[in-house]
Amino acid sequence: MTLCFWSLLFFPTDLPEGELEGDLPRLVAVLLIGVAILIADLLFKIMIGTYLYLTIRRLIAYQARLKDVFSSTENRELVWVWVITASAGFYLCVNVAFTFLIWTGVFSEEAYGGWVSALSSFSLLALFWVIGVWGLRQRPGLVRRSVTEQREPEVAPAQKYEKSALDNERAERIARKIEAAMSKDLLYRDPNLSLWDLAKHIGVTSHYVSQSLNTHLGQSFFELVNGWRIKDAITQLTTTDATILVITYDVGFNSRSEFYKAFKRETGKTPTDLRKK
Repeated sequence: MTLCFWSLLFFPTDLPEGELEGDLPRLVAVLLIGVAILIADLLFKIMIGTYLYLTIRRLIAYQARLKDVFSSTENRELVWVWVITASAGFYLCVNVAFTFLIWTGVFSEEAYGGWVSALSSFSLLALFWVIGVWGLRQRPGLVRRSVTEQREPEVAPAQKYEKSALDNERAERIARKIEAAMSKDLLYRDPNLSLWDLAKHIGVTSHYVSQSLNTHLGQSFFELVNGWRIKDAITQLTTTDATILVITYDVGFNSRSEFYKAFKRETGKTPTDLRKK
């Protein structure tokens, strides 16, 4: 479609006088087809842009949702969708830029037939390659490790809590149970800990646990668990000679990079800097 659109931009306008004389129907048909292709190309670009915007918006909401459910989101962030979205964005930008440059006369017909066309084809090929390769590597994020466990939490917090039967007194008791599960039972040291695991441990539904976290502790599940992990790591870094890697896995992190990122976010410094001081 895009190639047809660019070809129309170079449709000859300096035909010899009288060449189309007596062939008005054919001229009208060509013009109508040209206009239809131009409109279709414009709608195609708008459609891709709209899908990109909606996809990015959903991905951001999805990542926020992950932190309400999992203590570690490293392998659940749908990187493959981000890669496909970036490739589609690159393809769209290339097409919009070339269309604009051709309209303004920056590119000649010779340039269009050469490297401009080749670059456009390359961006399209890259898009299909990314969809094919990364699409096959997809893995679900909001899925439990066991099918026999309870259903996964419902929609957004603001909507979930609006009609909740959980009163403030009971929510405070649940919040105390959550704190005890972390401080006494050291539940945060489970590297695969999820909201459902915590709910099962304290004998409360995951819906009420989520509400208590947000309304009484002012934290997401991700922030709560990783906060406890960092506190434990700081204690071990300052009172023991254990290596940073040992501490990383001991407090519940799945990888050294994840630990460093969380530690920097919580304290503003790296574990190495803290231990030196």
